[in-house]
Amino acid sequence: MIRAGAALLAALPALAPLRAAAEVCDKERPFWRPADGPVGALQDLIHSIATPLGAALLLCLLAPLVWRRAIPALLAANTALLAALFTWLERSSPSDPATAAALAEGCMGPPGAPVAALLLAALGLYWLGGTRLARRRRAALAALRQEQAEAEAARTQAMQPGEDDTSET
Repeated sequence: MIRAGAALLAALPALAPLRAAAEVCDKERPFWRPADGPVGALQDLIHSIATPLGAALLLCLLAPLVWRRAIPALLAANTALLAALFTWLERSSPSDPATAAALAEGCMGPPGAPVAALLLAALGLYWLGGTRLARRRRAALAALRQEQAEAEAARTQAMQPGEDDTSET
């Protein structure tokens, strides 16, 4: 009997993190149950987008498709890179006990899928912003070359002798 009591007392600290982890998972992922198993990459990505912060980030990443300028695309790409960095730092070595408990319990997945999606979005947005800057630069150079050609044509026409309007009168 005493041994059973001692074993129960020794087991109590081991049970406390499980209870805390379950409470964390109830708050972090309310529809996740331990019977579902660990969260997969696709489920984790969908959950990341479905949160209010994820939805705001998604709107920020889609904004350059509406405003066809280079600056919003580059700002959104930088935002995606920062979000990927923070996600990686939060989940790769969690300093928050709640995040560590959620990762250990399986209701939060590893950082692979959200970070990869954010990095791909950043690369696409950098490409989009770069092509828009290049197109704008090409248009400006073409306009400058046309102005230079017109100025050169006007200068050579002014230097040609023989066409005087004063000799006809």
